[in-house]
Amino acid sequence: MSTDHLTTTAPADLTKAVLAVLSDTPIKVAASAINTPPENLTAMVELYQNAGREALETHAAGHDWYQINVKFPGSADAAVTALGQHLDSLHDLVDAWWFIRKKPGLKLRLRLRAATTDTRTAVNAALNDLASSGAISRWGTAIYEPETAAFGSGTGMDIAHDLFCADSRHIVTYLRRPAANVGRREVSMLLLGTMLSTSLDRFERGDVWHRVAELRPLPETPPPGQLEALADKIRPLVASPLGPITPAGPLAFAAPWADNFRHAGQSLYEAATAGHLTRGIRHIFGHHVIFHWNRLGLPATTQGVLSRAACEALLPAGSRP
Repeated sequence: MSTDHLTTTAPADLTKAVLAVLSDTPIKVAASAINTPPENLTAMVELYQNAGREALETHAAGHDWYQINVKFPGSADAAVTALGQHLDSLHDLVDAWWFIRKKPGLKLRLRLRAATTDTRTAVNAALNDLASSGAISRWGTAIYEPETAAFGSGTGMDIAHDLFCADSRHIVTYLRRPAANVGRREVSMLLLGTMLSTSLDRFERGDVWHRVAELRPLPETPPPGQLEALADKIRPLVASPLGPITPAGPLAFAAPWADNFRHAGQSLYEAATAGHLTRGIRHIFGHHVIFHWNRLGLPATTQGVLSRAACEALLPAGSRP
């Protein structure tokens, strides 16, 4: 029954009746005590349980993360690389970590092996060392608020956190490469194409890219033919993304990276199929695209061009109504 049609019983009485049912009072007895039909009280018990479950998932998604806001004197890439090196040395204290680029610096999220004062003190000492060396300008702590609703529930947030951590590590490794023979745009389209291909057909993937493009408007119309040319270039990456990864090919280094995106895509599909997500999977995939591009350091204009080119690659303008 829709909650729109429930009785107007006083909230305090309704809460008391719900708690009584959860304490094994028969539903008919509890409903009679507040003069409401049993089916109304049954709906309210379900609503109460769902709200409590969602609150617990939200709390669990964020309570074990230690957020650090970092400012740095040079490039963000240099700061990310320096932070990654130091965090690798703290593996006894830090179970996992990821970052997001947010002006005026970075937001670093650490999952500590033990949420104790001693652990935080040791992590803080490492950050002070970075500040003393000049790798970062200053840092401070903050409360981490996971975007649980945007990623579709506590289950969706857990999947997101796993991908965020894996992606952050691979990005640090990529930035350390002496000479990247494959650009960020191409790598990102391979990774994202791999993730989307796990559960979406061509038209559904095109719809995801269309949604992302709407979030990244372009400051001006691209020159004639630019999007079509770029679409031709990236079509192999978004249409059949596994093809370009060969043992001797230029994208071989990205195979483990792509495996993480494939696993995230499969996990989201399984969660959606089991009814564990509260948001459409294409919306969630679109959110992952934006977060990945942020970590990789692609400007908003580049994101706008890439999303439109990917949409064109999968849904050519001539094939649209």
